[in-house]
Amino acid sequence: MNEQEELLVEKMVSEYRIKLKAMVCTSEPRTGFKVQEVDFKGHAQIIADYFGIDYDTMLSPKTRQREYVLARAILFWLTRKQRENILTFTKIGEYAGLNHSTIIHSIKKFNEWYQWDSSFRHPADDILNTLGYKVVKEGKENYHPERI
Repeated sequence: MNEQEELLVEKMVSEYRIKLKAMVCTSEPRTGFKVQEVDFKGHAQIIADYFGIDYDTMLSPKTRQREYVLARAILFWLTRKQRENILTFTKIGEYAGLNHSTIIHSIKKFNEWYQWDSSFRHPADDILNTLGYKVVKEGKENYHPERI
């Protein structure tokens, strides 16, 4: 691929990411009024496409197949870590149509799987790199995303 083609691809990817972002106003008692980018649906679609699974089924708590569970864990972890001071577990659960305790459990499992399971770590790294993040270790068993 020549330099001109690479620039064109970069531009297309950049435009695609901009289209995925939705502006949402949140009013949380802890943080006051803030305007934040929440790209939950865009991230969810990219993750579903990566695993080759259906977007709606991915967010269904009835589905316990490994690909769906891993995809949800990556999505919820990234969403929470991106907006830790803004989005509560309950708010993320509302986006996904799930209970807040499901979100908490999924995020805990992400940290556990990322540390010990390379069959989870590699897809997680691929997806997060696609979205423009890398995973950075924080403490013994916690990880957080960092923009590349």
